Amino acid sequence: TGGFEAHYLLSEITAAPAGVMDTILRKRLSYEPGSRVVYSCIGFILLGKILELVTGEGLDVLSDRLVFRPLGMQTTGYGHGVVPGAAPTERDPESGTFIRGVVHDENARFLCGVSGNAGLFSNSDDCAVFARCLLTGCEGFLSEGLYDMMVRNWTSGMSYARGLGVSLWDGNPEWPGGTLLGPGAYGHTGFTGTSIFVSPSRGLFFVLLTNRVHYGRDLAVLPDYRALYHAAVIDDIGEGKR
Repeated sequence: TGGFEAHYLLSEITAAPAGVMDTILRKRLSYEPGSRVVYSCIGFILLGKILELVTGEGLDVLSDRLVFRPLGMQTTGYGHGVVPGAAPTERDPESGTFIRGVVHDENARFLCGVSGNAGLFSNSDDCAVFARCLLTGCEGFLSEGLYDMMVRNWTSGMSYARGLGVSLWDGNPEWPGGTLLGPGAYGHTGFTGTSIFVSPSRGLFFVLLTNRVHYGRDLAVLPDYRALYHAAVIDDIGEGKR
């Protein structure tokens, strides 16, 4: 709700990654703050820069110290150079080769792979560790008050229900998590086809690591593929299968 555009290429308006914070703050806002809900990569990039300014640490160092190491996430982190074992995403129009082990998002690449909106690499094991922490209310990791702030609906009465960094289930049939996750469900999606969703009422978490952009970001994709995946998991567990 900060007024920032959803997306624009930082490299087209500044040549210096170090000055990106000033670049964002000098750009005219897209709408009156507080009047709309817009998922904004620009807002998350700015948030990452604010964290770096406040702490004096790079976002990669900060996230590793405060999140990944305490949770025992051993393979999660920002990519520096090429990350081995990563799945390829989209074909790079300039080189003609698939982007592999390098962040897919152009703005994050412009920021040397460390950004508040993209650049994090992980695997299913570590994502499960993180999702299991969320499912337990982040007990022993976040205070109860901070967790409650994260999953509170801060945009009630607006077009999308948003917590702090998460999308909340509010009965909207177009919610990417689907209609079966129940009250209190929340999650986050990634542009390239990834997502983590948590259903406290069902006691389940869902990790999906797909590759939506491999054959191009503009190809038609089944819009509710995440919801269908969640429904299939729920149905499978309901039948007592593993």
